[in-house]
Amino acid sequence: MVLPFVTDTEFYKRGDLPTGMEAHSPEYVGRVILRALRTGEERIEIPRGPEQPNFPTSV
Repeated sequence: MVLPFVTDTEFYKRGDLPTGMEAHSPEYVGRVILRALRTGEERIEIPRGPEQPNFPTSV
C-alpha cells in the first residue's frame, strides 16, 4: 500500500492547493510505487512536504 499525501493530477493541481501544501509529482509517486514492487514493502507512507530526492529509493 502506497499512501501519497497529495499528487499533482487533474484532481489536485499544484497551483490550486492552499498555501503551505505541496503536491508531489506523479513521477515521484511512481518511483515510490516501483520501490514497493522491488522491495516487497507492505506499506510506504510518502512524507508531507517537498519531494525528497532520496526518499523513493531509500529503504
